[in-house]
Amino acid sequence: MKKKIAALQAECCYTKKGEDGKSLEGVVFDLSDAKGKIVAGGEGITTNQDGKITFTGLKPGTYQFVERKSLEGYELSTKPLAFQVELGQKRIDSSGGHQSAQERFCRTHQNRGRKREIERRRIYPFQ
Repeated sequence: MKKKIAALQAECCYTKKGEDGKSLEGVVFDLSDAKGKIVAGGEGITTNQDGKITFTGLKPGTYQFVERKSLEGYELSTKPLAFQVELGQKRIDSSGGHQSAQERFCRTHQNRGRKREIERRRIYPFQ
């Protein structure tokens, strides 16, 4: 009997803020891979009222958010926001130039059969 292994996928969130620190609603981004190819469902993602965009279903690899349309009175950012999804990573949150990833692992010890949760938090600067 073969065991099915679910593909691990991560969620990425990015918050767009103006120089005054206020969240910007209505900014449009594309999500592409390291080669610049827009990922499926990653075209025309618009920030919500909290200035946030969320994309789920990312497999391990390097990605980038590219600002496609800014708000009136704001300059379009030409610098892609690159980030990396690592194997086992569940969520990437980003604002202010850093992304943090929080991972939860559940491990069973064979000798005692007890489950123990391990939580780690890492900070990855944008490239």
